[in-house]
Amino acid sequence: MTRRRATDGASGLRDYALRLLARRDYTRAELHRKLTAAATAASEPARARSRGSHSRSDDRDDEHDFASKAPARRFAGTAHEEVGDERGWPDDAFDCIGEGARKYAPESCGESVSDFASAPPCTDVAPTPQTSAFDTHEATDPADPGVTIAALLDDLVERGLVADTRYAENRVRARAARYGNARLGNELRQKGVDAEAVADALRLAAGDEFTRAQTLWQRKFGQAACDAKEYARQMRHLLSRGFSGDVVRRVLQAAASSEAIADDFDASY
Repeated sequence: MTRRRATDGASGLRDYALRLLARRDYTRAELHRKLTAAATAASEPARARSRGSHSRSDDRDDEHDFASKAPARRFAGTAHEEVGDERGWPDDAFDCIGEGARKYAPESCGESVSDFASAPPCTDVAPTPQTSAFDTHEATDPADPGVTIAALLDDLVERGLVADTRYAENRVRARAARYGNARLGNELRQKGVDAEAVADALRLAAGDEFTRAQTLWQRKFGQAACDAKEYARQMRHLLSRGFSGDVVRRVLQAAASSEAIADDFDASY
């Protein structure tokens, strides 16, 4: 008896979705984009070959495989782990840097702080999800045009295989010790998580943001800045991790106060 092929009937995109979910968790929006791209590639072999020649990730390779390789061939990629390179700078980052420039005289460090504080905010530090051309219509499984991707995703959500709240909570829990709320929230929004789920996930982060930033500062630096250049370096590091300007100011002020108290104590003996 002939084995049923992977793309027969409604199992084509479903099996592809299950393979993706076996590697890592996805939000509904992420999975919708991937399934739409795979379905479009499967219906346009020439386009799929062109895309496959320029693929830059394991998941993109899988989309090419879905459309152009033998149906019975098993997917072979390794698990794809995201690096999470979104910058996610907080809104008040440059206000905080400006205070750093005022704390130390500009002439004490040349251009390192004053020029950085006066530079215009970058426009690409908080990218937003791009609207795909495929979002304008509902794609279907090429193996079964009667099955839409939306219906497939509804079924996966109902079975508990796709859950934006679970994704958000797990991601925040895994990354809260290294990143601030601004960056964590920005990453979740880029993945298509709605604002309410983002807020709920951030409330579950272990420890308040100040404590997390202070712990990170202690592990990275451990000593208060002695000049403007070092102060700016510490400030930029914490801001780049997505901690708010207010939190960064408090961390650096607490470090300076602790060192001053220690110096006074040593001087008294």
